Amino acid sequence: IRGRGYVSLPTGNHDLGRLRTGRSDAELAVAFAFFFTMPGVPFLYYGDEIGMEYVTGLHSKEGGFNRTGARTPMQWDGSKNAGFSTAAAKDLYLPLDARKSRPTVAAQEKNPRSLLNLTRRLIALRAEVPALGNDGAYRTLYAKKNACPYVYLRALGKEKVVVAVNPSGKAVKVSFAVKGAKAAGETLLARGATLSGAGSRFTVDMKGASFGLFRVE
Repeated sequence: IRGRGYVSLPTGNHDLGRLRTGRSDAELAVAFAFFFTMPGVPFLYYGDEIGMEYVTGLHSKEGGFNRTGARTPMQWDGSKNAGFSTAAAKDLYLPLDARKSRPTVAAQEKNPRSLLNLTRRLIALRAEVPALGNDGAYRTLYAKKNACPYVYLRALGKEKVVVAVNPSGKAVKVSFAVKGAKAAGETLLARGATLSGAGSRFTVDMKGASFGLFRVE
């Protein structure tokens, strides 16, 4: 998912990259919202929760091949070896991302809008809201070919949650029906998106690279 459309990571003998590859924090946030609100078991590779970069130019190690650059040490803080090890840098299994701007857990814990804290909030919501869990039903509410947003319903019993994701770089506004719902309720979590409507017809208004999780009653 990228700001100007949908992009698949390279294959073959090229670098596979990380989720971060070619994506902004806002685009990653949309991807995380999608991952953690879909049915099934969410999977997030270590380091993606802080937006770690793929380290290029590394030789394959123990069968890593073009995944090697995604297996570099976890970046915990700003201390030696990013807090991963007290060993000499030359003795690390793989070298660290050398950029001074590399993300760390310590820095992101201090920022309430960081990718790390967003991930924590999404995990908590999945546990707190039964409709978002594995037992919740799933139904598409709005989808158009080669267009955004994608809007779907997670529901369990009387609980209904509308999820809208807009991975594009363009602002969008669409309407859709939610059978059995009468009014927009609590906004569980949203960045750049609002929901309005009543009488089973609802409208979601979204900025570029945005998402929203909304209860409907």
